[in-house]
Amino acid sequence: MRILLDKRRDREATIRRREQTGTSGIGEPLYDRSVLAEDVPCRFTLAQTDLAREDSGERVERSPTVAFGATVDIREGDTVDVAGESTTFEARQVQRIEDTRRSRVVESIAELDRVD
Repeated sequence: MRILLDKRRDREATIRRREQTGTSGIGEPLYDRSVLAEDVPCRFTLAQTDLAREDSGERVERSPTVAFGATVDIREGDTVDVAGESTTFEARQVQRIEDTRRSRVVESIAELDRVD
């Protein structure tokens, strides 16, 4: 199963996390982003628009997503640079996919927003 999941991860990403680096002269915390992981295999999906099959016929916009292996510690607020993409993304919602038979996480999927 591990081989099949890795084959679908055809891109690489760099994950950065915001960390407190010190305090200012008036005692306010100073933050910077440090690299958490580089060249992490991932599966990236661009934003999509679907038409909902309801009476209103509304369009549903789906945010871009990125999927990582189980060992990647992605959290909400982390920034993600995907190879081949010209923009940086921020993780907004992270979902852990579990293998219920073995009681372990097999994949982490993050919904992304563009950082401008």
